[in-house]
Amino acid sequence: MLDLKIEKTTDGVNLLLYFICSIWICIAYVGYTLVERSATRPHNSQFILYRNTVNMCVAYFIFYLIGFGISTKAGGGLVGYDGGHGYEFESIDYTRWIISFGLCLISVQIQNSSMAERTYLGNHIMYSFYIAAIIYPVSASWVWGRGWLQKLGFVDFVGGGVVHMVSGFGGLVATIILEPRLEVISNLNRMQQQKLKRTVKYKVSEKKRMMQNIL
Repeated sequence: MLDLKIEKTTDGVNLLLYFICSIWICIAYVGYTLVERSATRPHNSQFILYRNTVNMCVAYFIFYLIGFGISTKAGGGLVGYDGGHGYEFESIDYTRWIISFGLCLISVQIQNSSMAERTYLGNHIMYSFYIAAIIYPVSASWVWGRGWLQKLGFVDFVGGGVVHMVSGFGGLVATIILEPRLEVISNLNRMQQQKLKRTVKYKVSEKKRMMQNIL
């Protein structure tokens, strides 16, 4: 009887700690939004806040329906196969989902912020869809979902690889595809603009060649 009470108390404490940590992770999304706002021009403030709210809603539904199932129980393979959309969830599973969703939100925010002021809302929504459905869940399943990387002994420290490294590369790819924001140099004279454009385009093409060699 005493062992049963201790077990229930332990489960309750674990559930509470999971819930507190998950709330703090989700609050970090607001912090990343404010960082992005401070790095962009003032007249785009409302659009950035609106866009990030829409991205959060898109990521919520997609990760609940598809992403969470892919990100768990990979069994040493490439992709997880656990049930999504709350299939056979227990109380602790919902709390784990909130933590995973918070980390997915961070990944969505980092990659979308790299495209700030350079693309339309529809492009951000499509990118958020792929991040929440494929990019983040697959990378999470490799490490936290007992996938092939974890089987090889890989250890991720506080999301440094699954969240930040993957999101950084995703943002880099998006930036290369969109190319530089050349309108920010409009206050320079014509010769300075042409010189800077040539320099930037040369460096971008050089980076593209380097990535093609790596791939």
